Amino acid sequence: MINNEREQIAFANLSWRPCDIANEINYHLLMLDVDQRLRDHGLKVTAPRVSVLDVLRQATGHLNADEVHARLGMAGLEIGRATVYRVLAQLEQVGLVQRSVLEAGRSVFEISRGPRHDHLVCTRCARVIDFSDAEIEARRIEAAGSKGFVVVDHRLVLLGHCAACRAVTGSV
Repeated sequence: MINNEREQIAFANLSWRPCDIANEINYHLLMLDVDQRLRDHGLKVTAPRVSVLDVLRQATGHLNADEVHARLGMAGLEIGRATVYRVLAQLEQVGLVQRSVLEAGRSVFEISRGPRHDHLVCTRCARVIDFSDAEIEARRIEAAGSKGFVVVDHRLVLLGHCAACRAVTGSV
């Protein structure tokens, strides 16, 4: 899985470590999945790919490509901005990363986890909140099916003002 000394160093310097058996098993399953998905698409496990995945895995929210690049730099990793953009596109293509296009064409990224979800975006502070709604999903499938249409992907972004911003401004 690790192809050269540089990649061994990148793996050794990851900021997260499995701390118990469950985490260790999840870590190995993740790495096997990463390895297999990349190989299925003719790609190798490389230090930049693993590092970008690590940044996204540690993130508490959605990150744009420049934020990923900045966090890599703060971790002391010298990975060029163009490489970060290319790696994010590759990871999205193989299904390891999910890109969401928000207002004004702004793209943010997150690790692909579990079932699809949609987003609430605050137009004041740019906070992104994940949500899932079974009724929306059912209605989407029903609406498409009634037109003989098969949905292969969808994006739902609801724009508004989060509770924190409304509290600060006193608006409803």
